[in-house]
Formats: sequence, C-alpha cells, structure tokens
Amino acid sequence: MNVVREADSVSSIHKRWFYTLINPSSYKTSLIVYELTAAIIVGIYQLLTHDNGLAFGIDIAIAISVVSTGIFLDYVLLRGTPVNKISKVIHVSAFANLLWVMTIILGMVTNLILAKTTDISAYIIAGMFMAIGLRYGIFVSVFGAGTLRSIGVAVFIPLIFLIAILPYSAFKLSYLLTATILGIIIISIGIIWSFLADRSGRPEVKSTFQILQAFLSAWTDNRQERMEGIFESRASVNEVSTQLLVFKSPGREGIFLILPEVHPGPFSAIGGSNLPYRLFNFFQRRAIIFHSISDHSLNLPSSSEVEKYLETMKFSELKNDDENCSPPVQLNTPKFTITGIGFSGFALILVSKNTGMEDLPFSFRTLLEDKLPELGFRGLFLVDAHNGIGEKITSDEEKILADLTINCLSQLKEKKCYNFKISYANTVSGYPGIDKAEDIGESGLGVVGFEIDGKQYIIGWADSNNLSSGLRDKILSRARQKSINMLEIITSDTHSTSGKRTRQGYYSLGDVTNHDLISNIFVDLSEKSQKDSQPSRSQVFHIKSKVKLMGQDQFNRYSKALDKSMNISKVSLTITAIIYIVMLVMI
Repeated sequence: MNVVREADSVSSIHKRWFYTLINPSSYKTSLIVYELTAAIIVGIYQLLTHDNGLAFGIDIAIAISVVSTGIFLDYVLLRGTPVNKISKVIHVSAFANLLWVMTIILGMVTNLILAKTTDISAYIIAGMFMAIGLRYGIFVSVFGAGTLRSIGVAVFIPLIFLIAILPYSAFKLSYLLTATILGIIIISIGIIWSFLADRSGRPEVKSTFQILQAFLSAWTDNRQERMEGIFESRASVNEVSTQLLVFKSPGREGIFLILPEVHPGPFSAIGGSNLPYRLFNFFQRRAIIFHSISDHSLNLPSSSEVEKYLETMKFSELKNDDENCSPPVQLNTPKFTITGIGFSGFALILVSKNTGMEDLPFSFRTLLEDKLPELGFRGLFLVDAHNGIGEKITSDEEKILADLTINCLSQLKEKKCYNFKISYANTVSGYPGIDKAEDIGESGLGVVGFEIDGKQYIIGWADSNNLSSGLRDKILSRARQKSINMLEIITSDTHSTSGKRTRQGYYSLGDVTNHDLISNIFVDLSEKSQKDSQPSRSQVFHIKSKVKLMGQDQFNRYSKALDKSMNISKVSLTITAIIYIVMLVMI
C-alpha cells in the first residue's frame, strides 16, 4: 500500500484532548471542593456583614444543601446528552465554584489596591456570572447540550444559590447593574465562542464538539460506538499485508512472529487499539506481534473491521520453507542499533534508536525494499522496535539508518547458515498481576530464543506502548549479568493501555511497573526458554487483507478543526479576561 508520510496530526490531537482530562482523578475530591467553596462563599459574606454565629451556621447549612441538591438537578436537566454522568457534573460544579471564589477574592484585592469600598455582594454577583459562563461552555461543548438548554441549566443552580445566601437588602442597584451588564457580555462571548468553535472544522468536520463528545465517551466511559461510527464513516477500503514467520518443531505447537501492516490504535477502546492482543490470542498465545513501519493512517477504525482483519488470518500463502538460518548480525552507532537474522531469501531486521523515536517513515521501508533484489533477498521482516519515546527521525538520520540497515543485510547474506533450535516463553501463566498492570497490555511479556551454531540469542517483547526512559538499557544490562545474550527489547505499540491521565495519553512500560521487576521477569523468561530449546524449521507466510483504514486525511481534518477551535478559544478567553478585569475594577 502506498501511503505518504503522516504529519504530526495524532500528536496534536492528543495534546488538545489532554486538556479535557484536567480535573481531579476522583469525583469525591471534586465534591469536597464543590461543597467547601460553597461554604467559603457564604462564610466570606457572613464574616464581612454579620456577627451572628447562629445565622452563619444556618446559612452555610443552607448553602451546602442547595449545592448538593443542585448536583442531582444538573444531572437530571442534562439527561440524554452524550456524556452526562454524575461524576462529570460534580467536576464541572467544582471548577465553577472555584472560579466564583477566585472572583470574590480578586474583588476584595482590587478594593484594597484601588482603595474602593465596593460591597462584597457585588463580587459575589460577578462571580456568579463567571460560574454560569464556565458551566455553559462545558455543558454545550463537552456534554453536548443545545445552546438554550445549556444556558438554562448553567443559570439555574447558581441563581438559586445566590438567592439562598444573599438577602434582598444586599442587592444594591448600582453594583447589581454594572456586574449584571458585564456578566451578560461575558456569557454572550461564550455563546458566540460555542457557535464558532463548534463549526471551525467545516465543511470537512461538521461539528468539532461532536468529535470531542464521542472521544470522551470512548476514552473515559468505554463507550466506543459513536467514535467508531464517525471513524468508519470516513475510512476507505485498502489492501494491507501481514507477514508470518512461523517456527515449527516436531511434536510442539508453532511459534508465530507476526508483522501486521496495520497499526495499533487510535486509542483505547477504539478500533484496532488492542490488535496485538487479538492477534496474540488468535495465534494460540504463542506469538510475538511486531510493530511494522506504519503509523496511525493504517489504523482499523472499528471493532467490526478488526474482526474482518482477523478472519483473513485463516488464508495465508506460503512463501518460504527452510531449516537453516544465520547467526545474528548487530550493528551499533551512537544513535542506532540494527539487529538482523537471515533466513533463505528472507531477513528479520529490528530497528532501534537508542534515545527513542516516533514511528519510522514509509520512505525508509520503500528505500530498503527497492534494494532487496541487489542484496540477494526476496523478502524482509522490517520491524520498528518501538522501545523508546522520542521525536520523528530527520531526513539525515533516515539516510544514516538506511545505510546501516543495508550494511547489516549485506553482512547477513555473507553469513553461513546453520540448523537452529527455537524456544519461547511468556507471562500468560505463572506471573500473577502482570496482566492487570496499567502499562502492560493483555499479552504480557515474552521472549523468543534462537540457538544457532551452539550459541543462544534472546529477543524480548512487551505488549506495551513503548518503554520508559532507561528501561531498555536496564533489561539488557541485567540479562548480561546473568550471561544471557539478549539482543533487543521490542514492543507491540499496543494502544489498549491508552486513556490515561498523562500528556501522552498512555503509560509506557515501566511508568507504573517497577523496572527491577520487569528486568527480573525478562531474565526468568529467558532462562526458562533456553532450557526448552527445540530443533526447528521456519516458514514464511503472506496474508492479504481488504479492510477499511482510517487514512491520513481523517486525522489531518480533526487536527485542523481542533487547531482552529483552539485559536478561536484563545481569542475568546483573551477578550473574556479583559472584560473580567474591567468588571473587577469598575464595580
């Protein structure tokens, strides 16, 4: 399949959507904040206007009762919106009340700085309008309520709360009029923002807010139907290939090394995000799933397309059958490590950048495939080790990497081939808890071992999205200490572990699980596999699949829509901030 090099659209989308996860991890924390800020608002007013301790206690009790009831009223009034959930309502309420308290405090500060005598009730009213504006913005964009409905729900509880805590005598017309006019202007800016931001992606993206709501439903609530429907409606049918390197020993189940052209993703639990595990399970849990030279343009958009893809795994074409292979060749530079093993007419190549890198570009694969005939190979298992977080390689680095890989292939062609033994071990059994770790996919960890010309070599594999900084070196170092010749550690780049509260949106292996524990498990797996090495032969299979793929344009469109929406939001927030400051000064 011919695909142009993908832009950084996916990274841009992750950065934009990261901001939607900026809230306490527990709704209980937000509930405490919500009720505490309500008490603070009442407390500030009472302390500055009354000395009656009984009234103070009663008013706080009333305030907490109002806001507690308000949570359920908000939830009921927002019923039927795409992402309505009591925990989300609590988070919104907490942020709105924090903004309310901040407005009161800043108002008191302006009184001191400007030597004003503005009554505290004016700042309470101003804070109410700020809280209403924030609530409206979130209800219309994140929850998916209509404009009029969002306005009604946003106003209702803050207004009831205001009436409950401020006596009629507190409403001084001069303060009330100024605060109300400026507050209505701020809310009007929010309404204009919502219209412009939601339509920022047109005509390609009808509603930016609908994309956001579908994303949040999938990522936070595991409700993927809407997001998959959007992705699949914009996907197109393409033919992709899958390569299998199968090792068979007499009386033993096969060991499968799988190189799918499709890419895991886009994020949990959408489409092919858990593809590595699905393939691992399909191939009898005796498999290693490589990361090919691919990117998010090759994502399967929905669960139904994953099922179609897996069904094609039953129909493979034998390309090679051989009982010999070459000893490994490993070339190192300060930046890159290339590891290769040669088979009759085919080569397995693992590409790793020592400081980590993003997905390798398609141009790198094309360059090497064009060179194969003159190097004497019919096929290539070209694997992106995907074992460190980093940036995309530059064109100069790509040239260096290509020359290094060609050198490795040339050396493999000159190597003498031998009968070999194969071994395999994984954490499917005997390692309780590993399958529950937040930074490890369902396939766990595994190793495949080669015994060639009397020497043993190990390749380690993790069903994870990358390795955390320093983990690769630690694993390889620990293996050397135990006299294990571990060539490389690679990952599947599973996206089943995404949806986490990090800037990347996922945990790399080692971000949660202890590095020593991981290193010791790889050593243990290696020792187990080496004790069970069996004579083997290799078979190479090709599989062709016609499935829908998301394509590059889809991500580019979402990224552009979000960028425009963000720019509109920045302008709106700037104008709002200016009016906010004017309001604090004028009232």
